[in-house]
Amino acid sequence: MAVGAESYRRYDDIGIATAVAIRATQHLMKSFENRTKVIECEDFTKTDFKNKLSFAKYIFTGKFLSCYKLADKWAPEAVEVAIEGLELEGEETNYEMECHKICGKRFMKWNVIRYVENVLQQSMKIQNLLKMVAVKN
Repeated sequence: MAVGAESYRRYDDIGIATAVAIRATQHLMKSFENRTKVIECEDFTKTDFKNKLSFAKYIFTGKFLSCYKLADKWAPEAVEVAIEGLELEGEETNYEMECHKICGKRFMKWNVIRYVENVLQQSMKIQNLLKMVAVKN
């Protein structure tokens, strides 16, 4: 989240900020994967966090300490990689910018459709209530 916040602070153009945040996050994920050989915390800790017993075992056996140790060792590299990723500009971000624009348009269109559907549903509920009130009177 810090990478995204910093990207939006650095770049006024939301498309560029989004593209740079995506690229920096990709760099962070690659760095994490290089260090741990996995990308998911569940794979790193060998814990199913959805399973209460597995999670309890994770806590009570001290497995969680491995996460703190990893964070301690990886933090300097992560900061360096994040800074490098945030400085990316030019052609490397074109694809993500286009993706952002397309996804943004689809998201906005979807939100408008959902909003209209909600307004219509509320309108129908109000009409039904008015009919029920009219029938009772």
